[in-house]
Amino acid sequence: MKIKNWLLFIPLFAMLFIVACGRESKNNQKGDSSNILKNDTLIAEQPVVEEVKKMTPDDITVKLFTKGWDREADEEGGPHKGEIYERESFRKERKCIFCYDSEYFNRLEILGNGKELSIEVKEEGKVVFKNQTFELKAKITFTDKDFNIGMGSKTTITIKQNETLLFKGEIDSQGCM
Repeated sequence: MKIKNWLLFIPLFAMLFIVACGRESKNNQKGDSSNILKNDTLIAEQPVVEEVKKMTPDDITVKLFTKGWDREADEEGGPHKGEIYERESFRKERKCIFCYDSEYFNRLEILGNGKELSIEVKEEGKVVFKNQTFELKAKITFTDKDFNIGMGSKTTITIKQNETLLFKGEIDSQGCM
């Protein structure tokens, strides 16, 4: 008798199992797409595109540094080591006189923060240095290894962000002694 009682429960357990399995597939057939949406949502997310901040001429500072020639001993004593100093008129007025017979170009510093910047250095209208699409993070320095200031010529330094002019400075190189 005990075995017959258990045989009665087997069809009942089988029916419950089939009903439970069938219920899940019926939910998906009725349009329940909660699981599908979660997977689709993860795939459909797009990366965030960072917009480039537009700069103004006030957002950057451009400094020109020159170094005086080292000199041997003379009537003032010596020897004299040439000093490096900033040409403040270049930063403030965007122009300066460069004395090629007593100093040489040391470096150009650009200070600020921005993307998609370019610099162009022209000597007498001819491009002698160009760096396109660089990013400025606090400060970038260009030295005499990048470009130099010619003897007795006019040099123009232009800095842009895309097509927006941020800085244009002129250096007049001449003999001063």
